[in-house]
Amino acid sequence: MVKRWFVAVIVTLTGVLILLLWLFAAPALWDYLHPTFPPTVVCQPADGSSVSGNQSGQPVVVAVVHASRYRERASIRFGATIPLGPQTTILCLLRPSDGSLVRRLDIGHGDYQFTRIVQVGDTWYLGGTNGSGLGTLCALDAQNGATRWCYANPASQSGEDAFASAISPDGRLVYIRTADAVYGLDAASGQQRWRIAFGRPTSVNAVLAVTSTAVATVGVTISASGVNPAQASMVGLSPSSGAVLWRRPLVIANPGYMQLVSDGAAFYVDGVSMQSAELSGRLYAVRASDGAVLWQTALHCAPARFSLTVDAGRVYYDDGGCTTDPAPIPWTFFAARASDGAVAWSLHGNPVDTGPLTASNGIVYITGAFGADTSVMTTTFSARRATDGALLWTTPLVHTGGGLVQGAFVVGGVVCQPEYGMGIDGYGVSDGALRWRACAPAFLPFSVSVGATKAPIIRPLWPTPFARLTATGAGSA
Repeated sequence: MVKRWFVAVIVTLTGVLILLLWLFAAPALWDYLHPTFPPTVVCQPADGSSVSGNQSGQPVVVAVVHASRYRERASIRFGATIPLGPQTTILCLLRPSDGSLVRRLDIGHGDYQFTRIVQVGDTWYLGGTNGSGLGTLCALDAQNGATRWCYANPASQSGEDAFASAISPDGRLVYIRTADAVYGLDAASGQQRWRIAFGRPTSVNAVLAVTSTAVATVGVTISASGVNPAQASMVGLSPSSGAVLWRRPLVIANPGYMQLVSDGAAFYVDGVSMQSAELSGRLYAVRASDGAVLWQTALHCAPARFSLTVDAGRVYYDDGGCTTDPAPIPWTFFAARASDGAVAWSLHGNPVDTGPLTASNGIVYITGAFGADTSVMTTTFSARRATDGALLWTTPLVHTGGGLVQGAFVVGGVVCQPEYGMGIDGYGVSDGALRWRACAPAFLPFSVSVGATKAPIIRPLWPTPFARLTATGAGSA
């Protein structure tokens, strides 16, 4: 009897001990292994160092980091995962020469996902989607990060492809393209100046570009006589009033993804037909002042996203590589003269392993891999001379297949390459040497020492999965 009583006591005590461990010790161990993070740890160097002195007006690299104020933590007691604290967005302003922190701004907007940022004067413009998934553009004071206004897609059509924006060359007006209209907004207040109704874009995405003489978009204009909704057309609008200046039909029936850029004098637009009987398209150069077609060239396949670029008298685009073409050509990257469309030089490559490109000051920077093919783990980042395509330098990249944020950009003598949502690499424009990396700690092992003759400066500025890089750009402090 005593023995049974003793065993029962031991079993009971053991059960109570296990219960106490489950309720108190296990959560404490989880918290120790999965610490929470206050928002102040984002874009703060581990040693607390930052650039001192007045940096006002100096060029900066801007990293847009979306963060939860605290990491999600599993609740051992209830077997669920619960979020701790709200989310926020932080702008990290870095010095181009070495990636050191100049300034950080906590701008809020925790339920927004910003994927684009550009500075015009004393205003940051951030584009992306809001908490409802609608395309949104926000204007922020560049000095303190205060929100001046935000404009969400009034058509209530979700996704960024249904929403495009552009800013006038003088910075006074902002233009918005939605599924059914183009809007002209006052840049200072975000108030609507004018609106012109359009048919829904025939392409899968809204496109918009602006010069001093016209605002251009692609779609179908609503008119009394009616327009074939399957036929794309380009329209030039007055920047000040939205009045239609010219219309230009495009020989692209039922187009798929389209691209539209400008060099100030002309608009360049490309797209490919999605009709099963005609998988072909065109690249047009259209004069901004009157919509006259300056030149055009046929395309065999759908262009790759982000491939259409114009700079210093060159238009860059791609074509080929599709299996549906009855007379297929290999995938080719073209550099054409902006004046007449004549090809100055070209390169053959792999469309899967070629991504966003950037052209600046007579140099074109070509980034490999969109991240769509996760089996492609090694690619290159290279610089070529715009006049003849001569290779200036090339450097290997190694990525994790996480998806590229955007193309490279040049600021303060450094070309910055956002690598797949995890970090920003700063390369010397002249030699392609990797000078610094601002990144998440988990990204440190990737490509730091690949081909490097001098160890770069490493700055782990945002912990993952607590924080994630969503957009990058250039500006001034």
